[in-house]
Amino acid sequence: QDCDGSDAQGAPTELYDGIDNDGNGICDEGFIQPGDLILTEVMVNPDNVNDWYGEWFEVYNTTDTDIHLCLWRFFDTNSADSFDVSDEALVIPAHEYFVFAPSADPAENGGITQVDYAYGANVIYLSNSNPDGLGIQFAISGALAFEVDRVEHNGWMESAGHSFELGLSHYTSTANDVQANWCESTASYGSDGNHGTPGGPPSCTP
Repeated sequence: QDCDGSDAQGAPTELYDGIDNDGNGICDEGFIQPGDLILTEVMVNPDNVNDWYGEWFEVYNTTDTDIHLCLWRFFDTNSADSFDVSDEALVIPAHEYFVFAPSADPAENGGITQVDYAYGANVIYLSNSNPDGLGIQFAISGALAFEVDRVEHNGWMESAGHSFELGLSHYTSTANDVQANWCESTASYGSDGNHGTPGGPPSCTP
């Protein structure tokens, strides 16, 4: 039970299990790598619904191991807007999608029925036309913090009522930097005229 390392014989070793085994406040450090979580879909400019509630984004676990969201940060690359998730019980299964939105209420968010984490209104606001982007960081600060993924969309995701989806053949943290690897969703959700596939594979092919 030596969490401060004072007993060399009893100091625990961190394991890839979603638990803070060594007691430093971070779980799974040393196992998470850049590109383990990537951004795969973004709704920047929802139609017929307030942006504060209708914007959303999706990430994908590219690994063969479940990822526990203990001490992760999701941020707007062009502002100080961000939110932190530190919940060992919140899991993104291997090779699965995970949807973040301001609200989990379909009546507020434009009809999204699968929101895995609601981060609240007035937290992150994505620009419809100015240079902007989203980023993912593992650990919040200090020597263990590093960037896992970032997409600078620079205004090319602003089509009203359409999310932008990453093509299935481009699921890496470098390929999703390229505009040509994204496309406007053709599938609709809700009743407000919005298009996207939150929590599922893309409906378009770039």
